[in-house]
Amino acid sequence: MCSIAGFITDKPLHRLTAYRLGTALLFYGADRGEQSTGVFLSGSVEKGLNGSRKTIQKEALFKKAISPNRFIEEPHFLKMFDGTATVGLFHTRQPTCGDKTRRQAQPFRGRRSVTVHNGMYWEPKELKDQWGLDKDTGVDSELVTNFIDAYGIRALPDFLESSRGMSAVAAWFGNRLYLARDSNPTALTQFTLDDKTSVTVFASTRDILENALRYIFLRDNWEIEVTNANELIHVSPSTTTKVAKWNDSGPLWTNYRDNDSEPGSPLLYDEYGEAYGATGESTRGWENWVHRKARRTYESCKTRKSHKKYDLCKNDSRDSNGSYGGKVTRLLTGAKKGKVIEDAKKETNETD
Repeated sequence: MCSIAGFITDKPLHRLTAYRLGTALLFYGADRGEQSTGVFLSGSVEKGLNGSRKTIQKEALFKKAISPNRFIEEPHFLKMFDGTATVGLFHTRQPTCGDKTRRQAQPFRGRRSVTVHNGMYWEPKELKDQWGLDKDTGVDSELVTNFIDAYGIRALPDFLESSRGMSAVAAWFGNRLYLARDSNPTALTQFTLDDKTSVTVFASTRDILENALRYIFLRDNWEIEVTNANELIHVSPSTTTKVAKWNDSGPLWTNYRDNDSEPGSPLLYDEYGEAYGATGESTRGWENWVHRKARRTYESCKTRKSHKKYDLCKNDSRDSNGSYGGKVTRLLTGAKKGKVIEDAKKETNETD
């Protein structure tokens, strides 16, 4: 679990306002991660003599493997806020994989993007192979940065839909701010300051956002909205625009309470044994089940909690060349022939 947060404005924030906002977002996000902390700022500055002045993009990235409370006391953290920032990204980390050095801290900066990510993936190696990505730091979140660099921001829903895990992402790409999430939360608010500056601020949770804004502006009753799941949105200082939407195929359709249960029925259980009320057309549910089942590795199958009697993964295996065998292969063959529901139901009834 990590905390992501940030802001975007239509003109630079006063350096102390930006500093206090960054400090508050990190401080109140510490409950979601205390192993490392980082900040990215972007803005513009004019340079040159009268008549030949140029506007130059200015960016700064600072991160360390220390707690947010120590990080905000670092002299360099204060120096970053020089009155030019119009964009800020903030992150506190609670590691789920990878080492615990500065190199694994976020934000991650790629060739074309800067990202902060809250989440993890159960099959990072498969994602790397599927999309041709690197993960030099050993941290799953780096896959998001490298994917955006390789395929662009509008393709991000394809990556998230193909993954098995959870994500909330903020990305600075092409001088634009984007948010996307599936099961992990993100909340935002938009308002105008007394000097007519338009501001959007976001954080992982409503509580973090409310506490940070209360600390800075000394008032309650902020209009805060939770962003929609399975949507990529472009965030400006005063508006949000939906860029793309993807289907949430839900948990693996492998655990059943009785033989009558199938996707679309309320009797399903997810991979952690929790009750899951599926929605949508049954055909789509079975199809998602088949394709997600094919991506699951044998190792994750062995460690997953399930209802033993109806556990379809217990006969899964990989043969010597690494392909999936057993029921998965037969299900995929059926899917290609358009017999998704019939073959999946047949396999379910054959399991004892």
